[in-house]
Amino acid sequence: MGTKKPKIDTNELEKLAEACEKAKEEYHKAFVASRTASYELEKKYEAAKEESLTDELTGLGNFRYFKDRLAEEFERSNRYERPFSIVIGDLDNFKDYNTKHKYAGGNKALEYVGNVLRKTVRRIDIPCRYGGEEFVIILPDTPRNGNPDVIRMVNRIRTSIGQQKNSELPASITMSFGIATYPGKNEIDPNAIISPEAMFNRADEALNYAKMMGKNAIGY
Repeated sequence: MGTKKPKIDTNELEKLAEACEKAKEEYHKAFVASRTASYELEKKYEAAKEESLTDELTGLGNFRYFKDRLAEEFERSNRYERPFSIVIGDLDNFKDYNTKHKYAGGNKALEYVGNVLRKTVRRIDIPCRYGGEEFVIILPDTPRNGNPDVIRMVNRIRTSIGQQKNSELPASITMSFGIATYPGKNEIDPNAIISPEAMFNRADEALNYAKMMGKNAIGY
């Protein structure tokens, strides 16, 4: 006698196939929902990260962003032997300006400076608000003897700020600047820049010199 073949229930097979298709659909929906949720979380994280590195008033990078980028540029300069410069700008007599025109007038002046910086610097430059009335700009790939080029650009910023083209400001403002370049002209100098902090201090010294010259000036 031959072996009897089992009888196939086609209804059961159809139900099983339907269940498989339904399971696949549910899995696909869950997968899409998971990817969407992950994407939304990533977007929120990136937005929060950007917000934490952005100055709320001017839209420029903030102090934390500047410190991170300065350290990166310093390391890159050492690794690839690519000189770069930083510029510190400080609004002249801003405390008196704030007292006279209140915080609303002071904020308009800070916003105005932020807009001038954005319009004047190169695409690769990194303008930031350091804090209060002080701004900083990182200028990557500045030639070793590039101070003349940097000075010309900074002078354009200084002139634009002093020209008072924005009628919304309650009064005219001026700004003084200090420049430092790394590496400097004399690398044997015992006072040569050896760290990002030292570079910032050198630019700050140049800024103080500009203030001593009568303000609305550039020190280097």
